[in-house]
Amino acid sequence: MSYPLYRAVGTEDFAAYHLQYDDSIPFVVIAPGFAAFLGGVAFWWTRPEGVPRQVAAVVAVGGLTSALTTVLWAIPMHDRLDRIGQSAETIDSLVLANVPRTVALTVSTGLLMWALVRSLSRSA
Repeated sequence: MSYPLYRAVGTEDFAAYHLQYDDSIPFVVIAPGFAAFLGGVAFWWTRPEGVPRQVAAVVAVGGLTSALTTVLWAIPMHDRLDRIGQSAETIDSLVLANVPRTVALTVSTGLLMWALVRSLSRSA
């Protein structure tokens, strides 16, 4: 949601805006995001009894996809914005980087919710 807003910031103000953005996200975006990514990967080994391995594998791939997309794509684009300033091409790349991350996290979350319901119904 925030990346398209980068276009609304004036060119002269963008460097300061992006720096403030970078400074404000560690505890509200980065830490919870990477916890979710790693938690998805860990689900492969920690899945409850009754949750099929295929489900755990999809959740783990979702976490891995999200982490790799972030580290190999989104972070370099943020670094590029820090170096060159506002760039429509770089902002478009950040928006595009969110597509596989969002799909992976949405599918993983849906499967985790299914696994939770299944586990709770089995224990009742």
